[in-house]
Amino acid sequence: MIDQNRSYEQESVERALTCANCCAELMSDPNSSIYEEEDDG
Repeated sequence: MIDQNRSYEQESVERALTCANCCAELMSDPNSSIYEEEDDG
């Protein structure tokens, strides 16, 4: 059980880091379609 809990925590951390990296790339990309939609609206 302890090993499973540790694995679950490690997965959560890795996913959080991946999401943070993805968000950073989107924010640093001025040509992102998300920002274009916001500007159009």
